[in-house]
Amino acid sequence: MKLGIIGLLQPARVLDILQHFMVFERAEGKIIKKVARYQQLRAANKIAERVIKGDLNQGVIWHTQGSGKSLTMLYTAYKLRQSKALKDPTIYIVVDRKDLREQIGGTFDDCEFPNALAVNNMGDLKHIIKTAPSGVFITTVQKFDELGDRQDLRDNVIVLIDEAHRSQYGTFQMELQAVLPNAKRFAFTGTPIPKTHQEFGLIAAEHQEKYGKTHEYYLDRYSIQDAIDDGATKPIRYTFGPIEWFLDKEKLKQGYEEITAELTEDEKRAVERQVSAWKVFLKHPERVATLAKDIATDFREMLEPQGYKAQIVACDKEACVLYYNELLKYFDCSEMAIIFSTGHNEEGEKYELYKDHYKEDAERKRLIKQFKRRIKKKKKKMGNNLKIFIVCNMLLTGFDAPIEQTMYLDSPLRDHNLLQAVARTNRPYDDKVTKLSKEFGRIVDYVGVFQNYKEALNYDPEDIGEFEDVESLVKTFPKVLDEAFEPFESITLEDSYDCTMAIVRKLSEIDHGKFENEYREVVQLWESISPHPALRASKIKYLWLNEIYEIYLEEFKRLDFDAEIYAAKTRKLIEESTKLLNFKGHLPEILIDSDYLNKLKEIKLDPSDKAEKIIRDIETVIRKNEVNSAIYVEFQNRLDELIKQKKEESLAIEEILNQLGVLYTELDEVASLPTRMGFPDKGSFEFYTLIKNGSGADFNEALARAFSLEAAEKIKAKVYSGWQEVPREFDRLKYEILLLSVNPRFEELKIDSNDELVEQIMKAVLQNYRLD
Repeated sequence: MKLGIIGLLQPARVLDILQHFMVFERAEGKIIKKVARYQQLRAANKIAERVIKGDLNQGVIWHTQGSGKSLTMLYTAYKLRQSKALKDPTIYIVVDRKDLREQIGGTFDDCEFPNALAVNNMGDLKHIIKTAPSGVFITTVQKFDELGDRQDLRDNVIVLIDEAHRSQYGTFQMELQAVLPNAKRFAFTGTPIPKTHQEFGLIAAEHQEKYGKTHEYYLDRYSIQDAIDDGATKPIRYTFGPIEWFLDKEKLKQGYEEITAELTEDEKRAVERQVSAWKVFLKHPERVATLAKDIATDFREMLEPQGYKAQIVACDKEACVLYYNELLKYFDCSEMAIIFSTGHNEEGEKYELYKDHYKEDAERKRLIKQFKRRIKKKKKKMGNNLKIFIVCNMLLTGFDAPIEQTMYLDSPLRDHNLLQAVARTNRPYDDKVTKLSKEFGRIVDYVGVFQNYKEALNYDPEDIGEFEDVESLVKTFPKVLDEAFEPFESITLEDSYDCTMAIVRKLSEIDHGKFENEYREVVQLWESISPHPALRASKIKYLWLNEIYEIYLEEFKRLDFDAEIYAAKTRKLIEESTKLLNFKGHLPEILIDSDYLNKLKEIKLDPSDKAEKIIRDIETVIRKNEVNSAIYVEFQNRLDELIKQKKEESLAIEEILNQLGVLYTELDEVASLPTRMGFPDKGSFEFYTLIKNGSGADFNEALARAFSLEAAEKIKAKVYSGWQEVPREFDRLKYEILLLSVNPRFEELKIDSNDELVEQIMKAVLQNYRLD
């Protein structure tokens, strides 16, 4: 905490963040305020410093998938554009695909970045190079291939290159450097390859002595492990499909080489037409049928109960269609969609096979939008039932769908291609329906890539962290369960009154926040790995933990377990299991109503346990209402004093019970309290109570009452339907309150000098005088 505060709150850094690292993004009708994360700020500042003061003209920004590279580019561009030293620079953001240009352009548009333009055609780029305007221009690298002898010789041109590990070499990069010979170039990548460092990390000979090396590995790095440690991404775990259908080593190697070869479009089509032994094997009808059934079973049992979605990665277009047709035995067509590029040279049988799955850009975007959303009853009625994408090349990079938890991998990817693909599953996702969070991204390997994933990925483990299999996670479940269960280990678990009361007493002693977190962690882990045969040994203990949590919700929160627990696999387990503890039979529920105290006398609890129960129920009433009325603060203070006396045994338990009963009766009558105290409405009573709570021993009851009544009348005279939606109206009413507070009659209350009290009064204004 200390390190974070000192690091963030240096005056120069705060001003830097306010000036350069804060944007307001407009998305789906909402405005979202976004502030840079530390790696975004760090990288943007390193680039700016190098461009303005440095002697090197390039560098590699290695930020892992899902770390917000588009926004890092935006912050970098904004800081560079604001620099007086650069004299209105021109910034090119260069991508290698149209969809990435649209994605990054969309980020700049959504944030309303000034003077940013997507370059849509060659004519636009030629005009920009010729006129050399300042601004930000988003273009594809391929457009630089047709500019002839046009050049922009200025040295205040900066090129930010996205996904620089792919096509930023050879002819395209040569043409870009010819057109912009004096530009500073910075490569952004989530999966660098040796060429990235050779191209963008080379240190000019005249500077090598100063830096003590010939290459700079990266200017800034934010690794996979960094992102996992920060919670920005989730770890990735793998499991295997039927091993008998794996590719053997030779076929796997051949597949690697064909898929990862750097080929032109014509060469790619020629390879696709070849009959490769490894592809024949992958597309064998029996194999496709077996794996389709395995995918269907896995999806229905593992993903669907939690609302997650998946991608199937096939080796080519034909394999995509074969999978789709076979999966129709298990899924409705509305649950799946194939996404692959539209072919312009396919004919005959291939065309007939693919044509029904070709999609225009608008349709593809519509499906992607659907895929990213959770399926709810209302959305399903409107046509969104999409759960699975089947792909071969598309959506393996730059596709961000946090709801995707599993990738069924049936293509021999490797190196950066594999790392990019599996990262589609690692985005954090918090489900508002189940109230669970994604524990990990999951890969089901059907070709055998992960049998030796370190060799397949070909990266330093320090850079990418360790990939663990799902089996290792299963082994951790008993330990996590034991940690959550530890406070209750001494209790004899049985269906009895004594067991019920022992659980209640233990729950009253432990840290509730810690217990909730540990319980949630256990449930999330169960939901992630169930059904798994190894969980059988922990089933009874897990059911007991749920029984304990049900008692906790009912007795300490007054919440219904069935209404609160949405974890589908856990609910199913509970429904299918015999109830272990009928705690409501041992500890009957008493409604919190006017007859509460009479009913409490009738239940078989000793005086101490009755006191604990009424304390819990009073706390529940206060907790549910204190945000709406300041009077509950006073009740809480009185309750705290009684709890203290009970612990210290300074008062007989019977007297404590009696006083708790009095307190409960007053609490029950609080709704009529404003009228009984002579206030015309709840709002004026709230003002009075807030002033009383903030005054201490110097409280002037008559003056506070007069101020509260007059303030309420002024508010009621000024409000109108919908006023609370207009920010300036809130400020106007606040001014009225402050103006009244400095009136000589009310100066003694010192309201105007108490900022916290003024804010509390304004909160009460919103709660009590809003007119919808």
